[in-house]
Amino acid sequence: METIGTSAINYEIRSHLLTMLDYRDGELYWNASPGQRIAVGALAGNVNGSGYHQITFEGKTFVRSRLIWEMHHGEIPESIEVDHVDRNKLNDLISNLELKTRSGNAYNRNVQSNNKLGIKGVSRDTYKPDKFRAYIKLNGKTKNLGMFDTVEAAQEAYKAAGGIS
Repeated sequence: METIGTSAINYEIRSHLLTMLDYRDGELYWNASPGQRIAVGALAGNVNGSGYHQITFEGKTFVRSRLIWEMHHGEIPESIEVDHVDRNKLNDLISNLELKTRSGNAYNRNVQSNNKLGIKGVSRDTYKPDKFRAYIKLNGKTKNLGMFDTVEAAQEAYKAAGGIS
């Protein structure tokens, strides 16, 4: 099954699907039955293994947040992603969705589980354990923001460079 969302979207299938769905409070409901087992008014789709709500239609799988954005604002450029402002993958209220580049969307990620300090963009320096290094990832490359005496100063440098912690 092909997942449609971050690659080229089959315009005809997507357009047909959008006419069959109604948006209410961050959810999509069928306004016409797509098959024998699905009733009009039923909640559309299910949650996939990545934690996103998806809808399968005519052999294609669509990410619900992208469909909702397109219902309200039109087609999404291929290199752009839909970001959940509150980081809740299932909160598809239109007010919680915004478009971002891949690197812009990465700013909104949680702290990685292997981050010993628990602060995004800051690590203890390997060679000077009393110092803290700030860094940010831009367009797939890590940029060093400098070495600092305190965690707070390193965190401020990260925020000033455009990071969100």
